[in-house]
Amino acid sequence: MKLKNILISVIFIFSFGQIYAQNLEFYREDITFGIKDKYFYVKGDYYFYNVGNDSVNSLLFYPFPIDSNYGNVDSINIIMISDSSNAIQNISESGALFALKIKPYGSKKNQYFLSIKIIREKAEYILLTTKE
Repeated sequence: MKLKNILISVIFIFSFGQIYAQNLEFYREDITFGIKDKYFYVKGDYYFYNVGNDSVNSLLFYPFPIDSNYGNVDSINIIMISDSSNAIQNISESGALFALKIKPYGSKKNQYFLSIKIIREKAEYILLTTKE
């Protein structure tokens, strides 16, 4: 499938067995975008809920767009709002791995900030969700 000027594709790639075993649900996102000085900025609040009676301790993956239409990711921050801690465990060219810990029947809000250099004259945001 050929897509023009894809700037970012946000998919949370979970370890499905781990999520189902731990009852983790992603239930909401609030996203804002901006373009300034040839950089595209994405700021998002992402909400998770633990529907089970056991604590959730998961590592999740936030992928970066990989396409010739834009440059490398300039910066990425994933902050756990409840205690202002940095949730990122590892960063690679393909994305950021972050920790998520939620008490039984609890919820967490994470805030994401991503900036990426625009190589061409357009920026496009495409949202994809998992099928499960």
